[in-house]
Amino acid sequence: MRSVYARRRVAIPRPEFIVLYNGAEEFPDRAELRLSDAFAEADVPGVPDLLELTARVYNINEGHNPEMLRRSRPLWSYASFVARVRGGQARGLPLDEAIREAMRRCIEDGILKEFLETHKWEVENMLFTEFNMEDALDVRYEEGKIEGRIEGEARGEDKWKTEGKTETAVNMIRDGVPYETIARYTGLEPEKIAGLAKQAGQ
Repeated sequence: MRSVYARRRVAIPRPEFIVLYNGAEEFPDRAELRLSDAFAEADVPGVPDLLELTARVYNINEGHNPEMLRRSRPLWSYASFVARVRGGQARGLPLDEAIREAMRRCIEDGILKEFLETHKWEVENMLFTEFNMEDALDVRYEEGKIEGRIEGEARGEDKWKTEGKTETAVNMIRDGVPYETIARYTGLEPEKIAGLAKQAGQ
């Protein structure tokens, strides 16, 4: 422990950060995540990024990175188990039934047999929580889009949409497009279009 007080540089093992992805969304076989991508000010001229961390992400879902799964029996077994759970869900089984069916089939096929027989209830509870979390995050994402739209309108972002329609209408007026057509394409009232035409000297 005294080495922490030494003045010379202490060598440490080279770290490598790895993330194993098994989500339901489409994801490439391999990707990289960089901490700097989450910085509030990613590119500030003249200011270097003082901290960076890169994690390699590997998709371990069935059908991805077959060579990696072939070299690791535990990873292949886990990927097969998760694929069977999702297959049961795709056939319309409730989540708890899909998990139990996948466990039963894996035990019959010798996949994670001893582990599943020993830790059956822990696995069922863990997966039920994990898969429900995926659903909860999907719902929260949709709610977030709606909330964002409402907040945007409250901040006046619809003002920019209106101004864009106005600019389009003026250009159409100058090109001699009939007022009815302009109203149909921009959603502006005929009186508003007539006023814009007057302002534009048309």
